[in-house]
Formats: sequence, C-alpha cells, structure tokens
Amino acid sequence: MARREAPQSARAQSGSFGKSSHSLAAAREERYAFLTEWYDPTAALMWSFQLFYYPKDGSVEMFDVKKHQKFLKRVKYDDLDPKDLYIGNRVNVLSRQLNLIDYGDEYTANKLGGKKERTLAVIKPDAIIKIGDLFELIHAFDLIVTKAKMTTLTRTQAAVFYSEQQSKPTFDNSVHLLSSGPVVAMELMGDDAVSVWKKFLEYVESTDALREARAQFVMDGTESFGHGSVSLAAAAKELQFFFPAKNDYGPPNTATFTDSTCCIIKPHAIAEGLTGKILNTISEAGFEILALQMFNMNRANAEEFFQVYKGVVPEYPGMVNELCSGACMALEILDTNQEQSFRDLCGPADPEISRLLRPNTLRALFGKDKLKNAVHCTDLPEDRVLEEERYAFLTEWFDPIAAVLRCFQLFYYPNDGSVEMFDMKKQQKFLKRIKYDDLDPKDLFIGNRVKVFSRQLNLVDYGDEYTANKLGSKKERTLALIKPDAVTKIGEVLEKIYASNLIVTKAKMTKLTWSQAADFYAEHQSKPFFNNSVHFLSSGPVVAMELMGDEAVSAWKKFLGPAESSGAQREAPQSARAQFGTDGIRNFGHGSDSLAAAARELEFFFPSTIGYGPPNTATYTDSTCCIIKPHAIAEGLTGKILNTISEAGFEILALQMFNMDRANAEEFFEVYKGVVPEYNGMVNELCSGACMALEILDTDQEQSFRDLCGPADPEVSRLLRPNTLRALFGKDKVKNAVHCTDLPEDRVLEVEYFFKILDG
Repeated sequence: MARREAPQSARAQSGSFGKSSHSLAAAREERYAFLTEWYDPTAALMWSFQLFYYPKDGSVEMFDVKKHQKFLKRVKYDDLDPKDLYIGNRVNVLSRQLNLIDYGDEYTANKLGGKKERTLAVIKPDAIIKIGDLFELIHAFDLIVTKAKMTTLTRTQAAVFYSEQQSKPTFDNSVHLLSSGPVVAMELMGDDAVSVWKKFLEYVESTDALREARAQFVMDGTESFGHGSVSLAAAAKELQFFFPAKNDYGPPNTATFTDSTCCIIKPHAIAEGLTGKILNTISEAGFEILALQMFNMNRANAEEFFQVYKGVVPEYPGMVNELCSGACMALEILDTNQEQSFRDLCGPADPEISRLLRPNTLRALFGKDKLKNAVHCTDLPEDRVLEEERYAFLTEWFDPIAAVLRCFQLFYYPNDGSVEMFDMKKQQKFLKRIKYDDLDPKDLFIGNRVKVFSRQLNLVDYGDEYTANKLGSKKERTLALIKPDAVTKIGEVLEKIYASNLIVTKAKMTKLTWSQAADFYAEHQSKPFFNNSVHFLSSGPVVAMELMGDEAVSAWKKFLGPAESSGAQREAPQSARAQFGTDGIRNFGHGSDSLAAAARELEFFFPSTIGYGPPNTATYTDSTCCIIKPHAIAEGLTGKILNTISEAGFEILALQMFNMDRANAEEFFEVYKGVVPEYNGMVNELCSGACMALEILDTDQEQSFRDLCGPADPEVSRLLRPNTLRALFGKDKVKNAVHCTDLPEDRVLEVEYFFKILDG
C-alpha cells in the first residue's frame, strides 16, 4: 500500500494535482477520475478534490488533493448520472457542488474525452415555435446542451456570422432570415457532436411539422430551420461568436422586462432531460417565451436570489443547494395577468399536492419533491421584474486609511435606483440595498469610476453574464479624430457628441509628425489622396478621442457623414462634415471603419502596454492650468465649458483627460490642506471620475483667466459674476465646475503636473 501511495503524493507535489495513469486500478475495475473544485461557503475557501466514479455499481469516492488524504470513502451514490461527467460541468455529490475542471488520469481522458466534441447549434427564427420539440429530440440523440441563449442578431451581426459565405448566391437571404427574429444558440456536447448534429438537421428537415413551420418564413424552401458547424474548427469559431470568452459578451439576450414573469427550469429537470417537455407544456398553455438562457449559478448568487425565503420556508438551504447544483435555464414569460396566471400553470410548490389538486401543472408533471419540483416561478407580483432586472459589477476601491485595495460586487437595481455592495474577500454583505439617486445608469460601463457614498469604485468587469449581455453587448469603443481644420470647434463638437449618447472616455490634443501621420494612414499608402491626407493631418494639432456607446463605430460614422464634404452637404446636411468640412481631405474628422480598425487606431493614440503614443501639445509658456472637474464631465458640460472659454477669447494650447487616483489628487491639492475646509471634498471630487486638464494661453500674469472662472463658491459667483464658468456650471464649493490656478507662481507648475508628470 505504501509503495502505491508514495508515487501519487510525489505527482501531486509536482503540480499535477494528483493526476495518475491509474493503469493498475483500471485493470482491476473500471474507475473514472476527475479533478474537481468545491467552494466552501463557511470557510470562504476553494477546495480541490479528486472525484472517483465506479460505473459498475455507481459508487463514488473523494480524495483531498491538498491534505493528501481520503475525504470520502467509497459509497454507492445513485444521484450521479455518468452522462454528467464531462469537463466544465457541475455535479452534486452529497450536497457539495463540484466543478469538474479536468480529467484525473489518462485512462479517464481517453475513455470519456476522446470522442467528446462541442459544436454550435442555432435554431433560426422560423423554428423558434418548436424549441421544446427540438430540445426533446436533441436529448434523444444523446447530445447535451451545455449553453443556450435566445438572442436577436442585427443584420450586421448576421453578415459577420455568415462572412465565409459572402460569395454564395444565398448569402443575402441567409442574412435576412437570421436577422428577421429571435434565434436560439446552443453549445452541444457529445460523442462526435459535429457529425451527430448535422445528422440531426437532416432528420428534422424530413419532418412535416418543421416544414410547415418553415413555410411561414422561407417561401422558397432553400433555407434550413437551423445551423450547425461543419467542422471542429468552425465550431470553435462560431461558439466564440455567440458565447465569447470572459470580457466579451456576444449578442444580447431578448429580455423585455415588461408585462413578464420569471421561470427557472431547475438543474435536476435539465439533467433528467425534461427541458423540452417543460418548454412544450408552457407553449401549449398559450404562454410566449420572451427570453431563454442557461446559467450556472454559484452559491452566493443562489442565496441572494432566494433571500426572500430565508427564515421563511424550511426548504431554503435545499433550494439554494439545488439551484447551484448544475445548469439551470431562466425564462422570461409574457404574462399580463398580474396575479396568478403563470403561477397557476406551475402549480403548488409540493409536487405531491400538485398531483392531487392540479395534475396538469408543471410541478405535478415533472416535479419530484419540494426541492426538486421542476421549476421556480415568481411568487409575488412585485417581484416579477425584480427577479430579472439587476446589474452586477466587479469593482475595486482603494482604502486610503488601510492602504489596501478592496474588491466588491456592486449591484444596481434600475427599477428604483437602489444599490447594494458585497465584500468579495470576506464573502459578506458590505452595504444593504439602499436607494441612491447620485448614480447615473449611463456611468455604468467597464473602465469607468463611480462614486457610491464617498467611495470611488473602479468598475473592472461585469459581475454576471446577464449584466454583460444587457449593458455590454452593444457597447463599442471607437476612435474619433478631430482634424486641424476643426480643433477650434472642439467645444461644439463635444456638445454634439454628448447629444448623440456617446461618451468620451479618453481625449488628448496632440501634434503628429509627417512620419506618424503616414503610419496612421499606412493602409491608404497606394491611394492617390495619401500624401495630401498625411500632409493635412500633420499640419496642426488634432484631438484624438476614445468614444464609447451603443454601436459606437456606426454611430460616429453617421455623426461624421460622407467622406466628401460637398457630398455630405447634399446627403446628410446635419452631419459634422457637412457643417464643418471643406472637401475630401479637410473634412473635419476621422472615424474607424470597423471594430478591428478601432482597436488598432485606439492603440496608436492610447497605447495599452508599452509606449505613450503621440505627445501632448503643452508649451509651459505664458499659460495657466484649468481642470474641468469630474461632476461637470459626467453632466455633459465639457463642450459648454470649452465653448465659453473660446468665446471669451482664450486659446486652448493643450487638452487631455485623466483619471486621478487619490494620492495624485491629494498631492495636487496639497497647498490647500489645512487652509480651506473643503480640502477633503476637493480631493474626493477630483478622483471621483475622469477630469479634463487644459493648458490655457494667458499672458496676463495676474487675473485674466481667473476672472473668467469666478469666485470658488458658485452661489457667490451667480450674485457677483453671473457670466463666469462657476456661476454658469457650478453647483457648490466642491462641485464648482472647474479648478484654476490661484497663485501666479503656480501657473506653469500645475500645467507641468498634468502634462509632464502624469502624462509621463
């Protein structure tokens, strides 16, 4: 025994998590081994186990990888289905939800993983009404649905998906059909899944029911009801389109949040292959499914979702365990009856009672007990939409007292504008749900900084797939470049940008050399206008901006109008090129043609890694510093402030947006510490979001630009100097729109702080 265990320990210590070839055990009795992870909510720790499954008698055994000792002796366990043993799945073993992260030995990998494939299945708009039947058939073909999502594609998205078929005569019809209504995309897993799904398509295409459904949408009969990947390589690419890796979110779900209620098909029902039957029963009862998506809930999410039942029903812990025991499917159901309608179809929570009193309800037909009762449905009318509508973000906050970076989940409820915070390290609630009117939903995007009760939270990622799909799926970033002929109009331009619901997340005035301009226009090198374009772009300062918003690439291109200014005046007279451009070269601005071009061009001006991009235009001579404060930028006042500065006769020599951290803000305002009572508030405001630093040409060494800013208190400004910046745009002594240099000797020093020190 000692000789057999010693090599296993050595392998575990070498970093392989206890993998073993397992040939001796396999020769004696078939046994499958998996590396698993289990989150212990009590200790707030992640545990690693080897899970062993013996198919001969359905018994299981567990081994603690860290402690190198047996955790669970071999015991018969009928609730584990061998079909559920695949990498990426979650299985419930004696109340523990184990994530299967890898095969535990080569034998298991070869036996179970050798023929396992993943492929994409798309149910097109013509067949959505038969989604229940299709799920039943998929299950009958021994395929497992590991991901599913109802979505609606734009024509552009459909064209991108079918881009390899662009030269085929059916391309336009295919794109039109795929973007004509909701589709359901699924990741299927199983032995030889690619070829099995292709055979499935052929089988279903031969059935009368589907042909009749298709006839309503495809008049020529040339389009298939569904799509399947043609190879493993195609499957990988197409799955990435609908189900991207983290930080990308694919097409959005179809939830409406109006006259609807929530239904969840529970993990046990999905594992038992009941999904199709349940969907069919819902449809046959006359209910329309507005949205559909599969989720893998973690324990924290499940506890939060069922919070209303805690201490109310004795089944609460079991309800939580069941919901996070495997994949579940969330449905949004159209239900205009505010009281009972869909709840009537679900039936009483106890399936035994349902079978006695309401034998045709979902829980009577498909439930097993109070916990495994097939579906969850919303109990209270006021919770119908609340169960769906909540946005979650992963955030970071630097605690200046402890000098520690803290991580929180921030939850925002758009129904009433309330917020809630959860401490990720301590795994406990940090802030109870409370109404908070100072948070604008428009500010909820990744990379932004928001203020919640004096804490400046950096939004580093979406906290769940729902939020990513709802808020992030259409969000794009693009480059907007204001050319030399329009830089003096930058205030007016920014006003129009904000009116177009685009957000400026980065901005910098710069002057390109001829070589830099040639690099930027490199792809146009063979075109006749190349030299003229390069010459003009390098002839004076430009303002480069990163814009973010829904479909920002196309929105900014529409904002610009046709490339030739004369054509823009005819075809799009309200466009920027029509109003500010002169010809095809001096045409106001540049916009990225695509997301790929936007990523490349943004990297040119705002490098994400090594390098600093083109330099700013600061002169540090006869100038003073002005900072447009975060609250003014968040309120969309940037353009108005810049216009007021220009109309007063001041020239803006340099312009750049910064996100200040607390240490920088404290250092910049050091001169006010202990002098003005607003010092702490000034620091909090400056690091509460993006600010814009300006270098202003000001040859008057005493008062000139300070006169335009006005007294620090906007109330005083409105009484004594009503046309000053603080009178026009300020709110109070802290949120007073702009900071300007107070002492003549500090004018250049403050300009240098931003444009020389912070800009590197």
